[in-house]
Amino acid sequence: MPRTAVVEVLVVKALEVDEPEWCMGHGEDGAHFKADVLHRGPDVSLTFDGREVSVASLVQAPYSQQSSTLPGIAVTLLAQTLDPAGARAFADALTAHAQQLYNLADELAVLLARGGQ
Repeated sequence: MPRTAVVEVLVVKALEVDEPEWCMGHGEDGAHFKADVLHRGPDVSLTFDGREVSVASLVQAPYSQQSSTLPGIAVTLLAQTLDPAGARAFADALTAHAQQLYNLADELAVLLARGGQ
């Protein structure tokens, strides 16, 4: 049985929703509408030159009206101007980060095979 969490929404009362076991929270702003509820797994960070430049995590918007309600992987990548040496070093960091993304993909495949929870 999935665990539940109370998620603050912009209504008269809080909404109790089913929460997947991998969910680490729902953001600091809270959801204003049920469709805004977003489950987030732990972040996998890519650092380059001492700075975090990308974050990937499992996500699910179970009540979304604009995208899939199945779990997926959210990836952010920050823009930065690099010289040739920096670009090569960044490519090396991306190559190392790729393995972490493969691991997330494997985890997501298992979650989807279990019905998305």
